[in-house]
Amino acid sequence: MEKAKDIVKLLRIHQWIKNIFIFSPLIFSKNFFNLKDWKNIILTFIGFSLVASASYILNDLIDIEKDRLHPVKRKRPLASGKISKPEAIILFILLFGSGAIISFSVGKGVLIYTMTYFFLILYYSVLLKKLVFIDIIVIAIGFDIRALVGAYAINVKLSAWLVIDLFLLALFLAATKRRQELVKLEEGAKSHKKVLSYYSLSMLDQIIPILTSTTLISYIIYTLSPKIKTYFGTEYFYITIPFVIYGIFRYLYIIYNEDTFGDPTYLLIHDLPLIIDIILWGISILLLIYVF
Repeated sequence: MEKAKDIVKLLRIHQWIKNIFIFSPLIFSKNFFNLKDWKNIILTFIGFSLVASASYILNDLIDIEKDRLHPVKRKRPLASGKISKPEAIILFILLFGSGAIISFSVGKGVLIYTMTYFFLILYYSVLLKKLVFIDIIVIAIGFDIRALVGAYAINVKLSAWLVIDLFLLALFLAATKRRQELVKLEEGAKSHKKVLSYYSLSMLDQIIPILTSTTLISYIIYTLSPKIKTYFGTEYFYITIPFVIYGIFRYLYIIYNEDTFGDPTYLLIHDLPLIIDIILWGISILLLIYVF
C-alpha cells in the first residue's frame, strides 16, 4: 500500500489538473455536446497526462540531488529513496509508451503535439530552466500546447485571443511561483535552482503587476471582441470579467499573505473561494455559449 502511494506521488497525478486546458477547445468551439469529440478529448487527456507523468519522473531523475536540498521536494519518492532509480525508469518506459500509443490512436497530430510537449519539458529540465525569463516563458508555452492539442484532437481552430490569454495567465502563475520560491527557500534558493540567483523579489514585484494587468486587459478585450460576439451570438461575455478579476486577486492575496510555495495546482485543489470562483466562471461561460 505504501509503495502504491509513493508511485502515485511520483506520477504527480494531482498535476493532471493542469491538463484540463485540453478540454477548453471543446467548450469554446461549441462542440460540448458532441459525443465523438468527447471521446477524442478524453483519450487525448489520458495520453497527454501519461506522457506528462513520464516527464515528471524523468525530471526527478535528473534533479534527484538538488531535490534533496529542497524543504518540500526532498520528500518526493525518488529524492527520499522510497522509489529506486530502476523502478522509476521502468515506470517511465511504461507511461511514455502507453501515452504515445493512446495519443496516436486519436491522430498523428495529437501524438506530434504530445511529443513536442514532452521534448520541450525535457529540454527545459536539462537547460531552459536555468535561463532567466526563458524558464517561465517555456512553462507558459506548455499551457498553450495543452490547449492546442485539444483543438487538434477535435479538428477545430483555436482563437488567437484564447491562446494569448492562456499564455499570459500561465506566465503570471509562473512568475508568482518564482517569487514564492525566493521567499521560502531564502539562502537555499540558489543551491536548489540556479535560475533563482538571477531573480530578485524587487524584480518579480515589478513583473507580477505587469502580468496581472496584461492578463486582465487581454481577457477583457477578448470578451468585447466583435468576432466573439458574432461567433457565440451573444454580447454578454463581459459578465464573466468579475470572476476573472476576483480569481487573480484571490490568488495574489494567497501568494502575499499565506504560507505557500505558490503552487497553482495545490491552490486549485485546496482553496475553497478560488474553487467556487472558477466553478462559477465555468458555469457562466457554458450558459452564455449554450443557453443564452
